[in-house]
Amino acid sequence: MSLTDLLDNAFFAQHWRRSPVLLRGGVDHVLPRGLSSATIDSWVLAATGPGDSPVLRRDGEVQFLEGIRDPAVAEALTAAEALFGTPAVWFDVVRTTGLGTIGAHVDDSDNFVVHLDGVKQWWLARPERVPPQQWRRRMLGDASAGVVAIHEPDWECVARPGDVVYLPLGWPHLGIARTPSTSTSLVVQAESRAQAIARAVFDELAATEWGTEAVEVGPDAPAVATNGAQLRAIIEGFRRRAE
Repeated sequence: MSLTDLLDNAFFAQHWRRSPVLLRGGVDHVLPRGLSSATIDSWVLAATGPGDSPVLRRDGEVQFLEGIRDPAVAEALTAAEALFGTPAVWFDVVRTTGLGTIGAHVDDSDNFVVHLDGVKQWWLARPERVPPQQWRRRMLGDASAGVVAIHEPDWECVARPGDVVYLPLGWPHLGIARTPSTSTSLVVQAESRAQAIARAVFDELAATEWGTEAVEVGPDAPAVATNGAQLRAIIEGFRRRAE
């Protein structure tokens, strides 16, 4: 079973960055067969060693592990990179030892939550519920801008072992474990146009002699000013190229 069998043309036409969907029994399309709790235990233990603690615990009931690119999921990540056309993909893990949640929030990524064990209820809200200024901050990497209250869902489902839930970019979501549970998410990180342009401009300038010269400093150094007209022309060039 392949990722493209699950995320086919119909998925991209109907759901990709448009609407959530519950994909019953989709686990084997996303993860290698037989991915065990022991493998996930090894991820958690490796991440919580001395000087490294990306596992977050909330109320003693929830573990959250981010940024997994372990050899056990290398093939799955390679397939995702090819399908989505970006290297910015990885896996996260959420474990609950009882009833629990990491709270309602909105991500600057698309997430495919693969439920390995337990039962989890999902509430999602439409992107319009996030104020535009807050969303801009979130898309620029401000994690504190991700907190969003969901008092009533626009979409909901109950996920069980083997199910995959697609959480589109910009949709606030709340996953509530109704039993002890384990899930791992395939994360496809988004990049803002501002970030993409800044990176491209840096790469272009870094390849030139002028761009790698030191900026003058000191009492007699000329002021360094951004030429707004030139910058707008660069941005307009990128916009036309994208079209």
